[in-house]
Amino acid sequence: MSTAGKQSIAKTSQVDRARKRLEKAVERLDQAISAMPATGTATDSAEMTSLQADNARLQESSRVVADRLEHTIGKLKAVLEG
Repeated sequence: MSTAGKQSIAKTSQVDRARKRLEKAVERLDQAISAMPATGTATDSAEMTSLQADNARLQESSRVVADRLEHTIGKLKAVLEG
């Protein structure tokens, strides 16, 4: 084989190795991007605010129900004891 042929094969091997390294690097970047958490958007922020308001309303409703139950339980105890 001539020197030019050997150099051509060597260059091809280098190109192949470089291409494989590039493909692996791109694959790692794709994996890293996929693993990143999604960034918040205005929609996410608005949804969070809405959910927090819903939570506050539900907590207040729960408190009211608990107070009513406590009052009713007190009445029932008084009737049963009385």
